[in-house]
Amino acid sequence: MGGLVFAAMLGLVNYIYCNERQVIDVVPVDYCSNLIIASTAHTAGCPSGTLNIVHSSSSNQNPVKIINVISLMTNYFKRYPSYKQVKQPWVTPIPNQQVLNVANYISTDLPLKILEKISSLPYYGSEKKREQALEL
Repeated sequence: MGGLVFAAMLGLVNYIYCNERQVIDVVPVDYCSNLIIASTAHTAGCPSGTLNIVHSSSSNQNPVKIINVISLMTNYFKRYPSYKQVKQPWVTPIPNQQVLNVANYISTDLPLKILEKISSLPYYGSEKKREQALEL
């Protein structure tokens, strides 16, 4: 999820394939590191050959939904934009793969195809404009 969140917060990804009500298990890193330290100390006092299995997860009392994470991250990066940010981030979760494909086509592929066609129009377009459109 890290790379996807990073790309979305730079404004490179606007649609993601997921159910916005899906619960995700997000555990703060300090909880994980504390658990590693505590389990290491516990294991040191165990007899040799003992295998301890430790699991860290969030609670089911206040589950975190994907839409909550998207909202928090988007608001954070709008307030504190990265210097690498391409455009202001916004993310829409789409639970249907076909709808996602259409949304990506309409927002990305179609404008580029239109720009390419415009660049080849007589009296408006030029070879340089066409090359610039193709570079996008």
